[in-house]
Amino acid sequence: MEQSIKEIPFGVTADGQAVQLFRIPNSTNDYVEVSTYGCSIKSVFIHNRRGALQNMLAGFETLAEYEQASTPICGIAAGAAAGDYARLLGHKVWKVEETGDNYVLMSCATSAKEGGCAMTVGVRIMWVNLNRLVVDLYVTPEQQAAVNFACQLPFRMLESGGLDGYVTRTF
Repeated sequence: MEQSIKEIPFGVTADGQAVQLFRIPNSTNDYVEVSTYGCSIKSVFIHNRRGALQNMLAGFETLAEYEQASTPICGIAAGAAAGDYARLLGHKVWKVEETGDNYVLMSCATSAKEGGCAMTVGVRIMWVNLNRLVVDLYVTPEQQAAVNFACQLPFRMLESGGLDGYVTRTF
């Protein structure tokens, strides 16, 4: 079955910026939803043992909840940054650079005034067969700088409820 990424309006921020969700499917009709607000993973839907789609991730339901959160939830680049950069990246609307058959590439620029070092952060999010989420993170400072990024995604997983035997692994 041919799958394609769907772009879905998610709302408008308090300062008037449009936010989109990208639903990235794989060949088994499981999918992940990624928001341009904070480059956040909103949901991870997989088929449970009974064959029904079930969200494994406890992301927020509304854009307003993401905006009000003091700590970014499921923010990909925010999970890779520390302190102020995590909050800064987690509360920006990211630019969509490219979409492919199974990925979305987003970027976000910060100024020296905002975070102390002007840089562009790019993230490619892929959802592939066997329900693997692949995240490629790119950081490009505007001038020579020591940049410390280490990807640790702050997922909030739901209780198993029919997902017995499924595990979350990172490598």
